[in-house]
Amino acid sequence: MIEALLKRKFTQTGMNNVLVQSAGLLEVAKEKHSANPKSVETMKKMGVDITAHRSTWIGDLDLSEFFLILTVGESEASQIRGMLNSSNAQICIVGGKRSTPNPWQKDQGVYDKTGEAVFTWIEQEADKICKMVG
Repeated sequence: MIEALLKRKFTQTGMNNVLVQSAGLLEVAKEKHSANPKSVETMKKMGVDITAHRSTWIGDLDLSEFFLILTVGESEASQIRGMLNSSNAQICIVGGKRSTPNPWQKDQGVYDKTGEAVFTWIEQEADKICKMVG
């Protein structure tokens, strides 16, 4: 959901040359699954189609190519820090100190709340993010 909403924001601001890619921390993401149906439903309500999305495992990415990594919470940020090695990537928790509810294996209501929280955070931080990547 973060990927889809951030891509939409970059498109709205004319920043079509920025690579935005989501990646899962669990090895099950290696299997290139489609987006969770609850994520698809949440994004549909927000006017974004993610039906073509396929999962990517973070271990398959060269993290040195990224300079900003967004994640939903401190636990995930900690895992990613352990993978960075010599990368200069900055890790940012969506939602800041409050983090964002991780909807994994929860009901549709949690997915919807997460989508709204991500949308709100991106809108609040859009100028800062655009300056970082622009």
